[in-house]
Amino acid sequence: GPFLYVFNFHPSQSFTEYGIPLGEGKYRILLNTDNGMFGGFDRVDEELTYYTLPAGDPGSQHFLRLYLPSRTALVLQRL
Repeated sequence: GPFLYVFNFHPSQSFTEYGIPLGEGKYRILLNTDNGMFGGFDRVDEELTYYTLPAGDPGSQHFLRLYLPSRTALVLQRL
């Protein structure tokens, strides 16, 4: 479907450039539990459009790279 749900349940470890294997595409954030209105710290930029990137050679697997703060859930929509 058009939605991607990403969770980091770890109590203290955040992940930078966490790679999720997907087809070529672009995504936007619909829900971010790190948003200040939910008591979070606003560490995720909700204004960006997130693009998948190839892992290496042209035609290789694409990955969506995200920053996943600890104790955070994201819902993204494919555009």
